[in-house]
Amino acid sequence: MAKKTVKELLAEMKQGWRDTEAKSGSAQFPEGRGYEGYIKDVSVELNKKGNLQVHWVIVGTSKGVDGCTDHKWSNMATAENRGWLKGEMLAIGLEWPDSPEDIGEALEPADGKRIRFDVKNSKTDEYENHNIYFREELEGSEKAAAKEEEAEEPKVSEPTAKEIKADGREADDGDEDATERLTALAKENDLDPDDFATWVDLAKEIAELY
Repeated sequence: MAKKTVKELLAEMKQGWRDTEAKSGSAQFPEGRGYEGYIKDVSVELNKKGNLQVHWVIVGTSKGVDGCTDHKWSNMATAENRGWLKGEMLAIGLEWPDSPEDIGEALEPADGKRIRFDVKNSKTDEYENHNIYFREELEGSEKAAAKEEEAEEPKVSEPTAKEIKADGREADDGDEDATERLTALAKENDLDPDDFATWVDLAKEIAELY
């Protein structure tokens, strides 16, 4: 039988192509204790058996797990399951809600929360278990840190037409700083200073663009 061509194989993929679900890779954390990371996302969902569970997405930041993303599922089907969930929520500074209907709202503060956790892997004849245990809340939040970094970045404001024209006059008087500023603005706006008789002329042209 003749081998199919690349074109033929691609044509066979047409069905369902537009509905392809985007996926991203992640790496399971290796077994260990005292890892640090943060909770990237948390949600309440149904598992394959139709039972409620909390789905945690955790990003590692310490040695051995730095940059890796892993998942933790906390089953809510039994009172014992819910006891483990409550214990871990309290361990990382979350409050246990008075009503089960409020669990989603109670989990919202976990988003971006920095935590310390352990990882335990075990194997039986039927299953391979990969468990992540939350140990404590760490100071700070990934979201807060990101906002602080944004706040620390200096905001560069655009010059006004008045300021640009003033630079033109100062550049003609030999001011090197004004000359450098006008040269940079000319470059940003695809203008060549050599095409203008004076710096004032160049400044007028640039000022019209601001």
